[in-house]
Amino acid sequence: MERIKWDRLLPPLVSRGGRPLGLGRLAARGAAISFLAQVIRLVIQLLSLVVLSRFLSPEDVGLVATAMVVIGLALVLQDLGLSSAAIQATNLSDGQRSNLMWINVALGSVLTLVTLLAAVPLAGVFGQPALIPIFQVLAAQFVLASGTAQFRANIVRELRFTSLAIAEVSAQIIAVTCAIWLSVLGFGPWALVLQVMLSQVVLTSALVPLGRWPIRWYNHRHSIRALLFFGANLAGTQVLNYLSRSADVFIIGATLSSSSVGLYNRALQTITVPLQQLQAPATTVALPVLSKLREQPGRFSEFLITGQTALLWGVMSLLAFVSAFSESIVAIVLGPQWTECAPLIRILAIGGLFQAAGYATYWIFLAKGLTSSNLRFDLYFRPLSIGCIFVGSLGGLSGIALGFMVSSFIGWVGALLWLSRIVRAPLLEMFLIALRAMIVFLGTSYAAKWLLGQFGIEANVLMVTFGLLIYTSTIIALIGVIATLRADFRRALKVLHYLRGAL
Repeated sequence: MERIKWDRLLPPLVSRGGRPLGLGRLAARGAAISFLAQVIRLVIQLLSLVVLSRFLSPEDVGLVATAMVVIGLALVLQDLGLSSAAIQATNLSDGQRSNLMWINVALGSVLTLVTLLAAVPLAGVFGQPALIPIFQVLAAQFVLASGTAQFRANIVRELRFTSLAIAEVSAQIIAVTCAIWLSVLGFGPWALVLQVMLSQVVLTSALVPLGRWPIRWYNHRHSIRALLFFGANLAGTQVLNYLSRSADVFIIGATLSSSSVGLYNRALQTITVPLQQLQAPATTVALPVLSKLREQPGRFSEFLITGQTALLWGVMSLLAFVSAFSESIVAIVLGPQWTECAPLIRILAIGGLFQAAGYATYWIFLAKGLTSSNLRFDLYFRPLSIGCIFVGSLGGLSGIALGFMVSSFIGWVGALLWLSRIVRAPLLEMFLIALRAMIVFLGTSYAAKWLLGQFGIEANVLMVTFGLLIYTSTIIALIGVIATLRADFRRALKVLHYLRGAL
């Protein structure tokens, strides 16, 4: 494989003070800014998770989580994959961008109306009349989100990650502060509902002026057929993906109580918050760069492998530790009323490892323009994923968590096998890097927990503190003695080097 530096991936893209700034340097700067923003967002979300869990009951959380299953699906439909279509397009005129925006707005308006009319029957499906006003309020989110989609895409296309980061972090800080205040005042589930809405209002207010362009009325002369084809295939994939990811919460909401939904949702959030906060900026930066490199196999592979390794080490090192020390972490972070989350977190965290391992395959599908192939893959995989969760539901909440873990493993391996038939990419190397990381991080974290158990340490704070010390020191020692692990670590450090240099 051709070994090259990020700042030499392509010829210079822009010039600053007479010095060329290559695409790799822009990518590194974007990654640095996005990573810093996501660290801030992760801290805010974890703080929100801790504080709100002290003031909200599992039933409060479960009620909103149930509503968000439906709302989340509609949010996927209102975008129709057109944001990603705009981002990956080689050339995009103002007329085409305007056409995409009007389609998004039309879809968002229709979905708002449909949700308002369907609020009563939707609440009936879950046997929760309290969901009716929640559905009606959250329906307004579709109009706001649809109007913002292309403005955000324009900011990403121009690699203006600082502006995007400031807007997203500001919206989150304001929304979380409001939610905490309302939860203290006893607003229950409405604290979470208003958090969602306020975040969207603030984000829309920021992104529209930041990402504006000369907007025009819809005009058929500006063809968007190829973009619609890309978006429709991607939307189909996203819908199938969302249905499989939300099947667990839907099944629990339809068959068990709101408290059960709340317990499972909090366990799942403990895993997905760090997972999503690290994956999202990686995709934001990787997609436009990989799209430009897709005709240069050596450079494409180098960027892909380096980015995947950094993502995996960041995600897996955290999730493996959370899995091993779930009981102590729940007691410290969430409090005694969430104790039943611990065994769920232990299983879901391992599923999160498999999801992280397969995330770079999604980059390949998008960057190579293989959305139709991705859709065909998901037509096979997603029903199987839902089936795993449905079978697991026979064993209650733990069974559903196991179904999630098994389906995540199948999705990772299945995507690699599927891509091996249709695209040239370093798939075997991607598999081995992920497998090594899983074995090292999971094995080390559970060994640390076992060792502490032999010394009779039971206090939660001591368990986590000493566990983290043993875990970290062992990883460092393994890097020193295992050559392949050391090579992976150097790849991850390469990303950190460019992140530091780009800031």
